[in-house]
Amino acid sequence: MKHRKTLRNIVLVLAVLVLVSGMNWAFFKYFNATTASSENDSVMVNLASRQSILIQQIAKTILQMHEAIQQDRSIGSLMKELAVSHQEIEATLVALSEGGTVTALDGTTFVLRQAPTPETQRLVEQSRKIWDPYSRELAAFVSLDEQVSLTDVRRLLRSARTKTNPFAAISTKVSAELEDWARSNADRQKNTIAFIAVVVVNALLLVAILTVVTIRRGAKLHRSTRDLAEAKRQTDSILDTIEEGLLLLNKDFVIGGEKSQETAHLMRKDDVSGMNFLKLLKPLVSANTYSATEEYLKLMFQKRVKEKLIRDLNPLSEVEINFSTKDGTFDTCYYSMHFNRVIADGEIVQVLATITDVTKQVLLGKQLQQFQEEAQNQVNLVFNIIHVAPQELERFISKMADSLAQMNTCLKRDEGVGSHHATLEEIFRLAHVIKGDASVLGLDFFETKLHQFESLIGDIKTSPNLSGNDFLPLTIMLDGLYSDVHSVTAMIKRLTALHGSFAPDDEVGDPRPLASPQSDSFRDNAVSLSMPNVH
Repeated sequence: MKHRKTLRNIVLVLAVLVLVSGMNWAFFKYFNATTASSENDSVMVNLASRQSILIQQIAKTILQMHEAIQQDRSIGSLMKELAVSHQEIEATLVALSEGGTVTALDGTTFVLRQAPTPETQRLVEQSRKIWDPYSRELAAFVSLDEQVSLTDVRRLLRSARTKTNPFAAISTKVSAELEDWARSNADRQKNTIAFIAVVVVNALLLVAILTVVTIRRGAKLHRSTRDLAEAKRQTDSILDTIEEGLLLLNKDFVIGGEKSQETAHLMRKDDVSGMNFLKLLKPLVSANTYSATEEYLKLMFQKRVKEKLIRDLNPLSEVEINFSTKDGTFDTCYYSMHFNRVIADGEIVQVLATITDVTKQVLLGKQLQQFQEEAQNQVNLVFNIIHVAPQELERFISKMADSLAQMNTCLKRDEGVGSHHATLEEIFRLAHVIKGDASVLGLDFFETKLHQFESLIGDIKTSPNLSGNDFLPLTIMLDGLYSDVHSVTAMIKRLTALHGSFAPDDEVGDPRPLASPQSDSFRDNAVSLSMPNVH
């Protein structure tokens, strides 16, 4: 109960902190908005007061242009000054009438709102009635650039004398009205800021009081939390260090948040939390393996099924995983995945999956099996050829080499569609002859190989749309037969060397081994054979 009460106090403090933080944020935003508003109000007052100066500046510029033309001087700079003053008055009046963007004296851009009071709006309307006709005259005059005549200047000067003073007077009133409004608006904003500051200070005092109370009551909870944190740290250390993938699956096969660091590396995902395990596995395994895994995991969540009885049914105890790569190929690995139930209050709540990378072990096992098969083939080959007379073996090997070369030539000579069947018939005939010779000599190894070769030719013949691609398995098997002949040649060399090492010395002490017809035949056979390459 004490822990719950302390937790409630902590929640209350956090709630008040959030409230105070929100108030501080709102106060900050309001303060910034107030500052910006005051700055805009100041700009608006300055621009309004500047209108009377600008209208007088326009009159002065027109007068200077009159004198310059009379003295035959250039008026280019005066015309530019007149255009700038005209544009500034026009932009300010539009902003005060409708709201808009204006540029201050320092080049800063401000967004002004419409004249804020009815009185200023009325004064702005009056000033526009004076300004608009005058503005059109100014615009037409400026468009003439330096082509203006003395008559044009005199006409504009007469308008300036009638418009300048009324417009300046109204502009002064607008400036004074806006200044009064800005001052009262600033006072209201100051009062609002002061009120918010008082509220924030009181809220901070309340937070301080609640914090002190919570700290005093939270000592025990702090110790408990510290113990839990230490336990969590140790668990995380285990999960980060273990070299196996560990993850938890719920009844929907969704992966939980707690998992070992190695899991992401094994599954090649940055984060698998929240992902469906079956959907993650589907593109990595065969369809049969996926279906069997789905059924197996369903059984793992059925309480009536004993876990030990179905452990041997696990289809992922050793499974081939294929990860797709950027170049469109696959990276093949072998994983061992085991599953154990997690029981809470007598119910199966989760299943713990353990994933181990056994790629090296599987590949070493396959390599060992391959070496054993190759060694057995070598032994079979020795026993297969050792009973054959050397001269007969030499003739057979030579004839087989010639026949294989002829088969290779037939494949090269094939002219495409229409000649495939003739090529197959010729190769079959050559293979059948060699197989017969192997049978007569009792060379079962070669007889079996050549029989498989004939069977492959028969399968290719039955292809409905025979093409050059169908010859690829035949070419691969022909290359294998070449390798077998090379193996026999190498075996003859080894047998010849072995025979020479055990030959008796001459009675007169001649260090050379005694020659025999059989050893000479093996040696000559080994030296004379030269096998062509398959193309």
